[in-house]
Amino acid sequence: MGREKTLRIAGLNIVSHPHSPELYIKLLSSAKTQNVASNYFGNRWGRIGSFYEKNGAYCGHFHLFTDFDQNKPWLDLLSGKQAEQSTVDSIINSTRNYQELGKHLCNL
Repeated sequence: MGREKTLRIAGLNIVSHPHSPELYIKLLSSAKTQNVASNYFGNRWGRIGSFYEKNGAYCGHFHLFTDFDQNKPWLDLLSGKQAEQSTVDSIINSTRNYQELGKHLCNL
């Protein structure tokens, strides 16, 4: 049996006027340089993590994240109950790995 492979493809629709390649390159380069984050849906945000030219094509990465209020109540996914503030504080203060934080708690 063959090995399973994954191909990830993403797209972003950006429109500027006039529609010139130079303007799109300048727009994306400027957004990357200025580290601009934009809201794209609800509390979901994104920013350009990298933008570069390679073999005549422009490439890059988008960083997507959710902006939430850390001061609202948290749900402990292990117990199914509201997390104690001391638990939330210890996780936030003890880790810089936000994926670890997301595995244990989510915002109510």
